[in-house]
Amino acid sequence: MKKNNLFLLILCLFCNLANGLAQTKVKLNGRTVKLESSDIINVKKSSDAPQDDDAMKGIMRALMGAENRPEELDVKFEMNDEPVEDGLFIFGIKAKEAKALTIEIFDEEGFEMSVSNPINIIKGKNYKALDVETLEDGKYFFLLTDGKGKELVREITIAHKK
Repeated sequence: MKKNNLFLLILCLFCNLANGLAQTKVKLNGRTVKLESSDIINVKKSSDAPQDDDAMKGIMRALMGAENRPEELDVKFEMNDEPVEDGLFIFGIKAKEAKALTIEIFDEEGFEMSVSNPINIIKGKNYKALDVETLEDGKYFFLLTDGKGKELVREITIAHKK
């Protein structure tokens, strides 16, 4: 999806809200999934905020495969393998029960690029999108935690189309 398509997607969301529909369709691994406007999360960038040492250690443990790594979240996670080119990182989570989770994004060096972004997951399939338009091209680590010490880390690549 091109940058112009992101604009059209956002415009469609606003139009749908005005019409009471509040849904849009996006592609995830070749399938079309529906997103509610509330499923698109605006990344709250951290700016000179103190870095969370525990979160940074979690990222480093995951990258290094440390033996004392935290327990992984009990969810099935799905994302596109291709780089994010259109400003929206779309992912799916299938959970056995409702959960309150937190999303954080870190750069390759482990510096926090976004503050905690809370999301609520219902039992079953959930589709979400992170608006990463403000992040520069590069590799990032997506950290999903549940507040009980369980986490999931995935690498994402952002390569905005020019």
